[in-house]
Amino acid sequence: MGKNISIIVLGLLISVSVFLLVRAFSSIESLEASLAEKTAALEQTETQLQTTEAQLKETEAQLTEAQTEVAQLGTQLEQTEAQLAQINLQLEQRGVKLFRLTKEYERLETTAEMNKFFFYYVPPGEQKYGLLNLEECLSRWHWKEEAYKLHAFDCSEMSAALERILENDGFHTVIVAGDSPDGTDAKHAWLLVEVVSGEYMPVEATAFSIVYWGSPYFDNYFKYERQFETIQEALAYGPTEFDWWEL
Repeated sequence: MGKNISIIVLGLLISVSVFLLVRAFSSIESLEASLAEKTAALEQTETQLQTTEAQLKETEAQLTEAQTEVAQLGTQLEQTEAQLAQINLQLEQRGVKLFRLTKEYERLETTAEMNKFFFYYVPPGEQKYGLLNLEECLSRWHWKEEAYKLHAFDCSEMSAALERILENDGFHTVIVAGDSPDGTDAKHAWLLVEVVSGEYMPVEATAFSIVYWGSPYFDNYFKYERQFETIQEALAYGPTEFDWWEL
């Protein structure tokens, strides 16, 4: 009986040992599978790290290249700023020069405007009087054919031109303007020439003719709206009405 118990115990021990061995082998296989999985994960991580490292190196190279370009751009910017500063200096100098030239031009323009008619009137030393002298003077002049041009070289320009001729010949002459003496609604310009001290005779500049007392409109020639002693006064009133030289 004791022998049988020993055999039974031995069998139980063998069974337990086998069971434990099987469990051990199963655990080892699980560990091996886990280790293999972790090893594969580590290898994948290592591959990713290598890829990341390569990317970092490439990024570092790009960054170095970008820094080089930035440095070059900075140098170019400094050069451009220096050029701009030089250009600004030149512009300032030219601006000062232009300002001076503008002021000089304005001064010369003002001087020219003031002296524009300096030689416009150059009368003889003694004033002339008399209808005969006036007739003789007018007989020496005439307009070219078709000289009259409305709003370009009409009665006002002709009066201004003849006024200069008579003044430079010694006659005190006044330009006048107003309603036409013939009674029409048109505006007109003509001259009054001093033939006797304090007495004037009308002159039609369009025809180089004296208007005598026998004219039915004689008195109307002394009814006018404006009177101009000089060409400057006439131009101040109508800059484009009496500028006969602009024809």
